[in-house]
Amino acid sequence: MAREPDPGLIEQVGLWGTTPDADLAAAAAAFSAGDLKASVQDSADAFNAWDAARDTGRNRVMTMLAALIASIVAVAFIVNGVRGVASRRASRSRKGTPGKSGPDAGSGPPPPRGMMAHPKD
Repeated sequence: MAREPDPGLIEQVGLWGTTPDADLAAAAAAFSAGDLKASVQDSADAFNAWDAARDTGRNRVMTMLAALIASIVAVAFIVNGVRGVASRRASRSRKGTPGKSGPDAGSGPPPPRGMMAHPKD
């Protein structure tokens, strides 16, 4: 893959942390100095960075999306748990009689045995 003049967003994300332009400049300087081995190595490093940019960028974007989704799910669980606790507390306080609070608020005598709400009770 040759260097694209205007890399897309995925390729730009894939090039984070790499310096292929600096590698090419180093390759040109090494070539001018007669160090062919360093020139080939630096140009190969630049090529490898550009060649892997799309795959690396895609992997990074997918990882960021997965982390974002996991964070949203975690926040949803936390909010749901907090709302559930708050609604249970509110329903307990509504069941209680005025002026009575504590763990047995709203508890009265049990219903008579003959009067069941459901036959399975």
